[in-house]
Amino acid sequence: MKLIKRNLSKGPKQCYVVTRDGRRIEHINYKSQADAENRASILSDMLKQWDQTTLHKIAIVHTSQPEKIY
Repeated sequence: MKLIKRNLSKGPKQCYVVTRDGRRIEHINYKSQADAENRASILSDMLKQWDQTTLHKIAIVHTSQPEKIY
């Protein structure tokens, strides 16, 4: 799993977003990296059963502007 920093500025609005192939998997923004990693591992376990070709495309984006991640 990759950790990507995008549109990051200092301030209280920083969050983490779990993505697959560059797109959000859900509308939830996570406050801690540990929560995002937990969700990404659950997604990874699910993909192992259904679509193993996209396992390497899961990423966690650390951002201040989560609305810009589609």
